[in-house]
Amino acid sequence: MEACPRCEVIYAKYGALVVPEVRRPVPRPSAAVADRFARNRRSLLTHGAVGLLALLVGFYAGQMYLQMKIVAAVSDAFGGAAKALARESPAPVRPAPPESKVIAEESPLSVTLVKKGFRDQDFSGSRVVTDAITFAVDFSNSGSKDIRAFDGALVFTDLLDNEILGARVSISDPVAAGATIRWDGELEFNQFMDRHRRLRDQAAGDLRVAFKPGRFLYADGTRSDQ
Repeated sequence: MEACPRCEVIYAKYGALVVPEVRRPVPRPSAAVADRFARNRRSLLTHGAVGLLALLVGFYAGQMYLQMKIVAAVSDAFGGAAKALARESPAPVRPAPPESKVIAEESPLSVTLVKKGFRDQDFSGSRVVTDAITFAVDFSNSGSKDIRAFDGALVFTDLLDNEILGARVSISDPVAAGATIRWDGELEFNQFMDRHRRLRDQAAGDLRVAFKPGRFLYADGTRSDQ
């Protein structure tokens, strides 16, 4: 307690009024704002990396282009010199190699059409017999070696040598040198094929047959391909 020196009023002396500091909370960004900020940051980093990569690629491509231009210029220079030298020195004339003649071995077999017929299908027996064009041909061996087996193709033509039909054959009947054998064959008839109908309807006297040889097996074990 103290008294005022002028008015002698007694008063109590208090300390200075202390006002407590009030801390305001710092607002935190929302999750959406934070996510957008992160995306923008990643986008900036990505674009920066792409730009740097494009810059490096462009620099490397420019260097390669410059090197190619230099190489092309050098090649043109040397190429022109080489052409000039080539014009000055003509190429030597080389003689043409002799022509090689390939002589095909003549077939020892000749063929003659003996007869041609047609057999209708038959279902009466135990075995079904289908429609077929039948024919018989004579094979004559004009060679000097006995033939053990052979194959090839029989080609039927009209009198003007227009091909009607060709059929592969493989025959195991031996044909001695200078001998002739008769061979009976047949071709299963297909009524939907024009070539089959032409061969069926053509008279035997209006037909010709030729043999295109394939392989020959001779009695002495040797072989030949035509």
